[in-house]
Amino acid sequence: METTPLVGRERELEELRHALGLDRSRAREAVILGGDAGIGKTRLVRQLAADAVDAGFLVVLGHCLDVGGALPFQPLAEIVDAAEPAVRDELIAAAPSLRALVGGGDADNEASDVIGGWVRALERLGENRPVLVIVEDVHWADESTRRLVHVMLARRYSSAVSVLVTVRNDDLHRRHPLRTPLAEWTRLPQVRRVQLGSLDDEAVRRLLVTRAGRFSDAVDAVVERAEGNAFYAEELLEAELSGDRIPAELADLLLLRVDQLGADARDTVRAVACAGGRVTISLLSAATSWAPSRLDDALREAVDRKVLEPGRRDGTFRFRHALIAEAVHEDLLPGERERWHTAFLDALLRDPDRRPAHVAMHAHAIDRRDVALEADVLAAEEATRVGAHAEAAEHRIRALSLVEDDHRYALVRAAVDSLLAAGRTRSASRLLVEERARPGWSPADATRLAALAGDVGYYQNVADHELIELAEEALRYAQETDDVEARMRAEVVGARAAWAVRRDEQGLQLAERALRAAESLGDEEAAADAQTTLDRIVHRASNSDRTLDERFTKLVEDSRRRGDLMAELRGLHHLAFVRLGRGDLAGAGEYFAAGQQRAEQTRRPWSPFGFDGRFYGAVVCYLRGEWDTVVELAVLPEDAPRTAHMCMDAVVMSVRAARGERADEATIARHHAWWPRDIALTIHSGIAFIEMAEGVDEIVEAHDALAVSLETFWREPQAPARVRASAVTIAALARHVDGATASRRRDLLDHAERIAVPGAATVEAHAEMGPEGRAWAARLTAELASMRWRAGTTTTPALEEVARSWTTAHELFASFGDLYETARSALGLATVLAAAGHQAAAQRLVDDVLATAHGLRAEPLLRAARRLGSAPASAGELTAREREVLELVAVGRSNGDIAGQLFISRKTVSVHVSNILAKLGASSRTEAAALARDRGLLTT
Repeated sequence: METTPLVGRERELEELRHALGLDRSRAREAVILGGDAGIGKTRLVRQLAADAVDAGFLVVLGHCLDVGGALPFQPLAEIVDAAEPAVRDELIAAAPSLRALVGGGDADNEASDVIGGWVRALERLGENRPVLVIVEDVHWADESTRRLVHVMLARRYSSAVSVLVTVRNDDLHRRHPLRTPLAEWTRLPQVRRVQLGSLDDEAVRRLLVTRAGRFSDAVDAVVERAEGNAFYAEELLEAELSGDRIPAELADLLLLRVDQLGADARDTVRAVACAGGRVTISLLSAATSWAPSRLDDALREAVDRKVLEPGRRDGTFRFRHALIAEAVHEDLLPGERERWHTAFLDALLRDPDRRPAHVAMHAHAIDRRDVALEADVLAAEEATRVGAHAEAAEHRIRALSLVEDDHRYALVRAAVDSLLAAGRTRSASRLLVEERARPGWSPADATRLAALAGDVGYYQNVADHELIELAEEALRYAQETDDVEARMRAEVVGARAAWAVRRDEQGLQLAERALRAAESLGDEEAAADAQTTLDRIVHRASNSDRTLDERFTKLVEDSRRRGDLMAELRGLHHLAFVRLGRGDLAGAGEYFAAGQQRAEQTRRPWSPFGFDGRFYGAVVCYLRGEWDTVVELAVLPEDAPRTAHMCMDAVVMSVRAARGERADEATIARHHAWWPRDIALTIHSGIAFIEMAEGVDEIVEAHDALAVSLETFWREPQAPARVRASAVTIAALARHVDGATASRRRDLLDHAERIAVPGAATVEAHAEMGPEGRAWAARLTAELASMRWRAGTTTTPALEEVARSWTTAHELFASFGDLYETARSALGLATVLAAAGHQAAAQRLVDDVLATAHGLRAEPLLRAARRLGSAPASAGELTAREREVLELVAVGRSNGDIAGQLFISRKTVSVHVSNILAKLGASSRTEAAALARDRGLLTT
């Protein structure tokens, strides 16, 4: 029995189930299932066979074998031999000629007798129960089996018989004997051909996590190399975990088709492998010095044998799979590698239009250090011009192995800049760890390196204690040098770190010294950085947003004028957070969007502050109830940094949780593995996993996993997110109170009391909370009060107290503009009001919740509101809240006026107005008011 879950083939499985009649559909088709080796045909067939058995089918399966001298009708012989005795007897009774296939009967049967007898036997079997015949690997079929398959596919069965055959596409070279029959079979009207393509990266990732039982860095490395091939992925995972490049068994499999090529084709394939797996025909011709006809014949053979494939209109050839290139290159003798790399380098150096990246690759391979260094520098500059920052970083890092120490810092700085622009802050951090550990740095450059590490730590959003450690390292080195510029950089980093941990006096001193030095040196970028820290410290003391607005606006303008993109993005980032901090979600969203757009315009979408525009822009959209926009923002190019994919997925998790979706174990494991890398990712996915959890133990485990991560990885036991985590966990536990025994209710309350403690401690530790923090603090109070009330213990609070706590939470969330949490708080308040007998007030709140939940497609909230409210209004009947809104629409009030008067959000008003127009059959607010008057729906 197959125990490994099928991953990434759900659509194809459903298509096969329907085509073969497993879903009891009337139409039964024969199916040819094709795909490359290792793509997952066998696993899909196993699942299909298991489903067929569950559906009451008799499943018979035979294989074609890749061995010389195989028996005629090999798969048929396997089927008869492996059949249950009763089935075998039934088959042979219907077709005595089949007895010869298992060592009995007349061995002189004609092939037509065997084929005809088999088809009759299938018809007989299909009269009693449905039959699924599976023939695997028909690319290895002998002539007799090909004839058998043709008849099985072409026949229109009168009983319940379905046929599935599988074929390996990459074995079908031009002269393969199956090519003509396969074309004929595909043209048969009752035959469906299904092609299995590569798995997408996410499916491969889930497959590997399932197999490994956990997520690891090796998984992402394998996903990139496997290119969607499930077998390759599984083999590579084993190799990655054991430290091998390509496992020997996989290498042998990959090289098998290469070994079948002729001498010229093999040499051509080896040359393409040395060229990096992709090469233009002109460069290949120059490197081989072969006559055009000879090279064409070699390439045609390699293409025909499915080793290489031509590019689309670009004059290139490449390997069908990059792993074949790896295997071929590793299989070459040292002399062969050197010969081909030398030939390519010589050809490139003669070409005035050569690409520096290609020159660098071949020069490194044969240790031409002078050529390699120049080419890497040029290649990095070329890559930067077109926004290929990851490639630029690779060239600069590779050049570091060739450069002398006295030029090293400049190259390290350039490499770090490229990594940051590519969104690879962790890689930049690792590079700086390695470089700072190198001996021989001058005090000035050691100071610059430590300061640069502090910058990267800030961009990486490392924990505060790490930021302080990096700043202190830079300041220590600064004491050993008289270089004013190096000392200034250390002071800038030190001032920023001091601000982060609220050491404002130290921060002011360092920032002021750095500012004076930057101005004396004419370094506008460093001056802007120091001034920004000064402004933030002063703002914290004065709490004047206007001053910060003016300062950061000037920072953006000045930075753009002098071409300092990082400072410009930082200014937009700070302007957005100033507005977010005072509850101006619309303003924050505008500045985050501006930062994202500016980063994309300058080809730095993944840089620090550039990607933050997209990420925090999505967070703001979530708060405002623009959930479809969140999902759209999370659609990233496949080559975006993995961190970017994971961070955006974390925000989408919040939407999925609110819409009632669950996360599978592989998704949770993948996110947990990334938690040490980004605190924002940790918080957003961690809280979403609490919301998605169902059982009590699962809810508590999700909360505790997030708490441990914040305390252990980030050393932030009182991060503001702890308040929200406590509140949503208690809310999730509260779902289990109704119907629970008294003992169970006490256990649930004990969990809630424990979980409330860190949240309450966090509220006490953060005296200066913004609008969102104050709303969550009130929500925690309300959730705990509600839990105590519902648990019915001796400490049960009065309903009036519970109602007051929910009223406060509801008003604060509405004021902040968090649409979803406003609705959830409204439902909490409505629950208490209904229990106190205030049905009308409760129903008005429920109407608001229903409108919001419907607009957001938040199914769990919608169900909860329907359970609490009265029976839903019939079609065309206005709810109590809609009547209130209609009264105000009729006297000309705007949505904003109505929202202010009824203490609900503008978006909720908009939903109510849309519902009113639909129910009244009106096309405008004016027409709705007129119709309402005519029908006597207005009280005034």
